[in-house]
Order: sequence, then structure tokens, then C-alpha cells
Amino acid sequence: MPFFIKFKEYSLKLDVSGNALIVADSIVLDARSVTLPKDSEVRYSEPTVKTRAFYAFYARLPTLTRPPAVDMVANDRRVYRGFEIRAVDLDVQQYLTVVTPGSFLYDYVIITPNKMGIYMNSKREGYLEETSKSKILYLV
Repeated sequence: MPFFIKFKEYSLKLDVSGNALIVADSIVLDARSVTLPKDSEVRYSEPTVKTRAFYAFYARLPTLTRPPAVDMVANDRRVYRGFEIRAVDLDVQQYLTVVTPGSFLYDYVIITPNKMGIYMNSKREGYLEETSKSKILYLV
């Protein structure tokens, strides 16, 4: 069953399939990988002592102007099927923070309508695969 988050100007759809969180039917957060839209540009930052980050830039995520239901409003926090979801709606930016379950190889993800950051332990590595339909970031 989908979960809808209402921001001021639009709504975002989340769903869970197995142990993966699907954001706006475009981004799939799985335990060992992140699937991104085909047009994504992926970059990484040099790791610090504790953290490594990957950044993805993509065309705007598909949003809804009139969702069939509203399960959560911006500036709220909920746990949805093992994922802690925090939605923030500022005047200049809207974003979603997803804190992943402990079994995932990354700690949390910050998602905006056109970019995202994936944050993990500095000992983790990421490998990018490009398919005909998407880009997949595998984490080890």
C-alpha cells in the first residue's frame, strides 16, 4: 500500500516492495544497492574519517498535485515499514531524509526533487552499473 507525503506544492509517493523502499516510482533503496533514474549523474566525495557520500543529480522526480490520500505532512517524522521518514518543507527547499534499517549498507539518504545524497561508513565502496533503463549503485 503506497504512502503519500504532502509538501506545500506537491506530494511524493513512497512504497515498499520486499525490503526495498521505492520513492516516486523512480528511486529504489535496497539493502545493498540504490537504483536511480537513467538520466542520473552520480558523483562521490572523498571519504572523511567516518563518512563516505555519493551524490546523484537527476531530472525532477515525478510528483503528484492531488494524491489519493495524505499519510504524512511535511515537517513530520514517521516510521514506515522499518524506514524512518523525515519530511522537511522549507521556503527554499523541500527534502526527505530516509534513515534505513540496520541491515542496510548505508545509514541514511537525503532526497530532494532533483538530487540525492547517500551517506555511509567510510569503509564502504560503491560501484556503478548502467543499464538500458536505470543506473544502479552497488555498495560493498
